[in-house]
Amino acid sequence: MEQTPLIEFQDIHKIYHMGDSEVRAADGVSFRIDRGEFVAIVGQSGSGKSTCMNIIGCLDVPTSGRYLLGGTDVSTIDEDAQASFRNTMLGFIFQQYNLLPRLSVQENVELSLLYAKVPPQERAERARQALSRVGLADKIHHLPSQLSGGQQQRVSIARALAGDPSIILADEPTGALDSGTSREVLDFLRQLHESGNTIVLITHDNAIAAEAQRIIRLADGKIVYDGSAVAAEQVQFAKGVVS
Repeated sequence: MEQTPLIEFQDIHKIYHMGDSEVRAADGVSFRIDRGEFVAIVGQSGSGKSTCMNIIGCLDVPTSGRYLLGGTDVSTIDEDAQASFRNTMLGFIFQQYNLLPRLSVQENVELSLLYAKVPPQERAERARQALSRVGLADKIHHLPSQLSGGQQQRVSIARALAGDPSIILADEPTGALDSGTSREVLDFLRQLHESGNTIVLITHDNAIAAEAQRIIRLADGKIVYDGSAVAAEQVQFAKGVVS
């Protein structure tokens, strides 16, 4: 029996109207991502990768086509039901961390659980466990301003993990970090994948995308490559040699 994909795009179109102009941010995008995969969606500005991320994250809906999350067509359900999917199935890691400066590290991690209506004692325990997983058990009472950039990004990873999501959606997670700290964050994402998490990484950087097992490359709202990261790297290298 064929496994139900965790994420499935079926001929997704997203069209924006700007005055008399029509922008096709997604133009017939179809793919599936199974449980346990580590996939990078990569493309330059205007390629459609952010549109795909917003649809995956239930932050936007397609103009046409179907988006199935765990087998449910979430493009047809109401906003409250979409919010429920976001809270229970998706963990977000953002480029800018999005930590509240007046809350402690633990309180920042608990915030997503608060929205999911998790009881206070359980919230605190899950937050502490998640912070321990990212090596910040001794920083739970610190404020974000007392942490380095890499530590703040690890707090955002802990926040994503605390909800025990089916999918970790990472949007340019190393964009605000130096190369050394970026390496640490990418290594941690790889460890999460090896422990069974499904990772979807959004990036414009081919070197970052190469950390994934599989690459979906977008250009002008269309998929121009969908395959192994190793094969994609070989294609990029060959193009570089030819040029």
